[in-house]
Amino acid sequence: MKIFKIVISLFLIIILTGCNVNKKAENIKEIEFWTLQLESFRPYLTDVFQKYEALHPDIKIKWVDIPFSEGEKRTLASVMSNNVPDLVNLNPDFSATLATRKALINVEEYASKEEIASYIPQTVENLTYDGHLFGIPWYLTTSVTYYNKKLVDGVVLPKDYFELKDFGEKVKEKYGVYALMPTVCESGNILKIMNKYGAISYENNKLNFNNGKSAEILELFKYLYQNDLIPKESVTQTHREALEQFMSGQTAILVSGTNFLDTIKANAPEVYKNLDIYEQLSSDTGKTDFSMMNLIIPLKSKHPKEAVDFALYLTNSINQLEFAKLAPVFPSQTSALKNEYFSINSDDLSQKVRYIGAKSLQNSIKPITIQKNHAILNEIVDNMTQKILLNKEDLNSALSEAQEEWNKE
Repeated sequence: MKIFKIVISLFLIIILTGCNVNKKAENIKEIEFWTLQLESFRPYLTDVFQKYEALHPDIKIKWVDIPFSEGEKRTLASVMSNNVPDLVNLNPDFSATLATRKALINVEEYASKEEIASYIPQTVENLTYDGHLFGIPWYLTTSVTYYNKKLVDGVVLPKDYFELKDFGEKVKEKYGVYALMPTVCESGNILKIMNKYGAISYENNKLNFNNGKSAEILELFKYLYQNDLIPKESVTQTHREALEQFMSGQTAILVSGTNFLDTIKANAPEVYKNLDIYEQLSSDTGKTDFSMMNLIIPLKSKHPKEAVDFALYLTNSINQLEFAKLAPVFPSQTSALKNEYFSINSDDLSQKVRYIGAKSLQNSIKPITIQKNHAILNEIVDNMTQKILLNKEDLNSALSEAQEEWNKE
């Protein structure tokens, strides 16, 4: 009888324990977090997840890493369904596309003004549409100008885009190479150059680019193209081909992200031996631009409040600084960017590129205001630029027609 009572007691304990476990499991909120090809940073991310979960016992982070090439397609498919991740790592352009379709939450409903103000202001502006903050800044990259010292010896390096004409003619004559391979017909890149020169304006939030300064910029690139100072592939190829041309010694300079230093070192050791760096090509304003990856929360997320809280934790100054020491990126947190890690300037290219990049980010220009149908805007501008460089249409006519086409969108 005594043994029977013991058995019954043990049985009840097991049942009650199981109930408690089940109850505890029911109270756990799982935050599904998608990143883009960050598997190589698993130790860092896992550590961040574990620290956050220790601070929030009711939260479990479910991490899903997606190939970069599949990010947009899979995210779009998910937000159109009822099975969405809670937090997604994307770029601002595609995030803006989702925001204009009202598929994302307004972060300001869950984050304080103080929390938002801790990020570099331009990064917040880059994630604002129709007065709403649709994402949280994460890591940044910015461009520098790489140059092959063997191909510019005795030639004054350009700092302004309009100095490319004289520079291009001299390196072509002296070394038989192109100045650079600009990708002005890719993803609306010419708009970013126009923005540096103050050639972008807005009327009722609609972007205008049809003006005299824009015409001067397009005339410059038309001259470079028509006079064989930039490669013919400039109107069709992408940044990848521009990088390849520089690494093969066909161009004297390359305006590219700080994160490509290691690529040059690994794939073009002879060029790397003669490599040096200075600030990205700019304008008379001296302002620079940047690229960014951010975090968004789909409107259909089951746990938007918790997703925002975790995103703020992941992107705080401590975590961002640690990540920047592992990857060739910069933090979007103002305090982290001012850390001494970015203040060392030397002949060591790794330190030099960090120093120049951080300095550029502290002098970055207000980004182009996100437009509804921004992808269509880029396509219109790319087609216009191609027509002008190929001399298929009068410059001013092409510029006016492109503006009219965009105004109809």
